[in-house]
Amino acid sequence: MSNPDTGKRLLIVDDDESILDTSKMMLSALGYSVESAVSGETALALLRESPEPFDLIMTDLSMPDMDGRQLINKIQEQGFSGPIAVISGYAIETDDLPGNVVGVLMKPYRMKDLSEKVKSFLEK
Repeated sequence: MSNPDTGKRLLIVDDDESILDTSKMMLSALGYSVESAVSGETALALLRESPEPFDLIMTDLSMPDMDGRQLINKIQEQGFSGPIAVISGYAIETDDLPGNVVGVLMKPYRMKDLSEKVKSFLEK
C-alpha cells in the first residue's frame, strides 16, 4: 500500500544516536524525507538553514543541555507553526506540553506504531 505522505519532510531530535539512526531508517523506509539532530542546538540550526520547511518535528523530551520542552518553545519562537510531536519513554500528560504539540510517541516503538503515529501527527 502506498503512503500518501511520501516526501513529507520530518525532523527527528533525540540525544540517543542509536534511536535516532533506527528511527531515521524506519521513517525513510516509509517514504519520508528525514533530517535528524542529536541535540536541540543542532535541530535549531537545521531549522534556520533548511531551504524547505519541515512538515513535522518530533523531539525527545529528556535530553541534556536543552530538553524537549525548551526546544519546542525555541522552535516556536523561530516561527515554526507546524505540528510537533513528543517522543518519550515515560508516561506524560499532554496537557503539560507547550504549544502546538499534537501527540506523543512512546518508546520503544515498532515500525507499525511509528507509521500510524506519524500519519496521525501529520493530519493534525
